[in-house]
Amino acid sequence: MQMAITPIQVSSISAGALLGTAGTAQLIQSINDSLSGASFYDSAQDTFRDIRNSFITNIVQPIQQAAQKVSNLVITLTNPDTIRPLITNDAFLVVPPLMYEAIVMYPPLRHLLEQGRIAGFGFDPEYLPKEDVWGRLISNGVVENVLDNVDADGKIWFTYEFHSTDPIVSFEELDAVEETRAHIDWILANTYLDPTDINEERG
Repeated sequence: MQMAITPIQVSSISAGALLGTAGTAQLIQSINDSLSGASFYDSAQDTFRDIRNSFITNIVQPIQQAAQKVSNLVITLTNPDTIRPLITNDAFLVVPPLMYEAIVMYPPLRHLLEQGRIAGFGFDPEYLPKEDVWGRLISNGVVENVLDNVDADGKIWFTYEFHSTDPIVSFEELDAVEETRAHIDWILANTYLDPTDINEERG
């Protein structure tokens, strides 16, 4: 038995539709603005601040968390398991399984995985291929400095290396992996987050 999900039907679902207007970002922001901008007498200010903090902790934050879970579900259902550029932190909320290996085999992440500092999608580094195959495929035909690579006859040679065990991917997919790795560099340089579990920090 086969079942098909129509992307248009899924993508039309919003957090507000599932959670009610109480889950919209506009309402939450309005609540924050109203409460933080209110003026109270000094004697009552602490009391109202406690009430506000309790309201945010017990009402607003759970709504935000539920809305995020719904958003992640929608992303999962509307984005098939394809290799695509992950160029924002939010894009790493739902990483296509087809990209797991290309991500964990990236040397900076593999090093962290071997140290046990990232989740690594559950991969055991001992069972990963020794070579960063994706890195080799991305670098195929790349000449870093053209002037330094001109031979005596004025020719420039472009080197390509392929193995029979290499994954079969398009140039567009290799570009997507390269862009994804560039954003991983940004995450590692500017945050403490784990690109393989973006809601958590690295160990």
